[in-house]
Amino acid sequence: MINFGFTRTDAQVYISLLKNGRSSGYKIAKEISLSRSSVYSSIDNLYKNGYIFLVDGETKEYEAKSPELILSQIEKSTIDNIKILKKELSQMMFQNEREFIYNVSGFDNLHQKAKEMLSSAECEIYLNTDFDLHFLKNEICEALNRHVRVIVFHLINLLLLTHA
Repeated sequence: MINFGFTRTDAQVYISLLKNGRSSGYKIAKEISLSRSSVYSSIDNLYKNGYIFLVDGETKEYEAKSPELILSQIEKSTIDNIKILKKELSQMMFQNEREFIYNVSGFDNLHQKAKEMLSSAECEIYLNTDFDLHFLKNEICEALNRHVRVIVFHLINLLLLTHA
């Protein structure tokens, strides 16, 4: 639970409520052998985060929200935060419209870099190669399907690629 933002005391309080059901802060403190002030601080945190319920009555009692609901809440919050972070970080990333010449060694590395570049192309692709274009057929066809203009210069054979 600590990996999901719970303090050690928050986790102990929640687990105590989960195991024992509805309980007061005093009983929880006694159950987990911690001071009432630290237990009430954790109860406040858990309540504010929506992980426990406050049950009105003569004495304040608390009840744990079901683990399924909490995990669903944490999952949704995490996914939402990741989406926000992706957007904000991508906006901060330095964008420079320069042309690059990549120096890549080895056929596998060259093939991977070519696939990456073809897959990320948005407007035009100028491809000048001696390699068999069947290695890149899927990526070229996907680019054409995205309405990317593809111009191929093939020095050995002019190979026509068809895409369905």
